[in-house]
Amino acid sequence: MKFLVDEQLSGNISNSDLLALFQSNLHQILQLFHNADVVEMNRQNLLIRL
Repeated sequence: MKFLVDEQLSGNISNSDLLALFQSNLHQILQLFHNADVVEMNRQNLLIRL
C-alpha cells in the first residue's frame, strides 16, 4: 500500500494547504485503499493503481 503526492503538487503547495487537502479527502483516501495498492493525489484528483 502506497500513497503518492504528485511531484508538482508537493513542490508548489504550502504545508497548510497540503494538510487541508488530506483532511478534506481522508475518508475517500482510506476507502480507495480497500481496492487499490497505490493512491495518488493531486489538486484535482485522487487516482488509484491496482
